[in-house]
Amino acid sequence: MKKIRITVIGAGFSLILLLFSPFISFVNADDAFNFRLAGGGGEDLIAIAVYGEYEMSLSDDFSFVGRVGYLNYEFDDDNFDEEGDGPGIEAGFRIYPRSNAIEGFFIGGVVGVWDTDWDWIDNKGRPSETRGSGSTLALHIGAEIGGKIPLGRRVYLIPAVQIGNWSGLDDECEPAGCDKETELGFYGAGSLGVGVVF
Repeated sequence: MKKIRITVIGAGFSLILLLFSPFISFVNADDAFNFRLAGGGGEDLIAIAVYGEYEMSLSDDFSFVGRVGYLNYEFDDDNFDEEGDGPGIEAGFRIYPRSNAIEGFFIGGVVGVWDTDWDWIDNKGRPSETRGSGSTLALHIGAEIGGKIPLGRRVYLIPAVQIGNWSGLDDECEPAGCDKETELGFYGAGSLGVGVVF
């Protein structure tokens, strides 16, 4: 089932790139590859994500972003504990208000799909404690504000802050009869990255 999900995610991302392809042939600006590390969370949630991004300049003030990432998280409210991880793929945009292609201050948004596996413990530390595992295909929608600070002619430091939300599209849980859903939801995060323009 997981291989089918990843195939569907990859096909969806390819479709998004195909839809943008008419715009690509008219672009002469620089593009970039960015590597980013993000960390943050929400109420009782701590998460770390690693991203590899391809950013394509579509005009002096607008770029397309395609990225793949890996998420690791833990939710613990002292009664219910969930630890999970998994890959994701996203597409989005960035607006550069100063019209300086893919440099300087930006505002952006992304939408993507993540496929996580997670282990859970309910009534943690009590005689009625139960355990199990699950998997979730989740829709992620996020927004970010950041900047690209030059470290050289073609290398940038990329600090940013993000907010977003994961919504479960499909949850599966074990053992049989389990009705648990992932605790992933709203979050705030900070990130730091390095980008190379080519």
